[in-house]
Amino acid sequence: MINRKLRMGMIGGGKGAFIGAIHRAAALMDNQIELVCGCFSSKPEVSLASGREYFLPDDRIYTSYQQMIEREAALPEERRMDFVSIVTPNQLHFGPAAMAMEHGFDVVLDKPITFSLEEAYRLRDKVEQTGRTLALTHTYSGYPGVKEARERFARGDFGKIRKIFVEYTQGWLSTRVELDPASNAGWRTDPSRSGKAGTMGDIGTHALQLAEYISGQRCTSLCADLRTVVEGRLNRIRCTSNGTTDRWRSYVPGMLTWEPLQKPTPARPADIPKVTSKPLRTFTGISHVPCGPGGAGKRPGRNGRIFRM
Repeated sequence: MINRKLRMGMIGGGKGAFIGAIHRAAALMDNQIELVCGCFSSKPEVSLASGREYFLPDDRIYTSYQQMIEREAALPEERRMDFVSIVTPNQLHFGPAAMAMEHGFDVVLDKPITFSLEEAYRLRDKVEQTGRTLALTHTYSGYPGVKEARERFARGDFGKIRKIFVEYTQGWLSTRVELDPASNAGWRTDPSRSGKAGTMGDIGTHALQLAEYISGQRCTSLCADLRTVVEGRLNRIRCTSNGTTDRWRSYVPGMLTWEPLQKPTPARPADIPKVTSKPLRTFTGISHVPCGPGGAGKRPGRNGRIFRM
């Protein structure tokens, strides 16, 4: 098999979008993936303008995700995309992901997995039926500070864990910016597009994923107190753990503050642990699949896998 770059398609992420640029930057970071096609907006003119800005030929820029998946599947194997990255609003997660897997493509899907729990179960079933790979991405998994904290947890540096506290506060929605037609905040504050989970589905998913990813433990029950908050929000994420021997906290991507309980130490740059999680290829920012343990250009096994990253 020819050693080549993986060919990525993208649904969503056009001009004015937010998370699409992050996925593209992460995918291209190690020069092993190339963007070859996309439907970047539900507005054809925006999709076309975006694709041209990303240096794609017009015949690989599509006006709907249905058109894109069908036409890509009809291309010769040596030309078609290998997998698709879906970076759309929540109500457009299930449809493109299910259709892509039905047509033989692996899927990278930004969190939250779907618009509703019922759709999530259906998508899980689709993975099992098709044998395709579904990778659910969480951006903060790629932070060096987060990766070092995870390694220290696994080594037992913090002793017996008594409490994990995660706080994620944002400030960009502190006013009614969704009323501005030019803002991409509209769908996030509209339950018909974001889902009834609201901010819990948008950024609460990060808090839960960080707690589980770093600790290696799983949440088994939930008690929630939800309310609407508008004023006084900051734009930061913090994850803190208290153990019997140490405590740590992380505020920024490359910094981990680790404090032995008997002798606090200053913050220091986080070391990136030399740990791989095959068959994943990990990038700073986002972990992208598919790539088999054999390297670039090889497709993952047809066993149907869901990765939470």
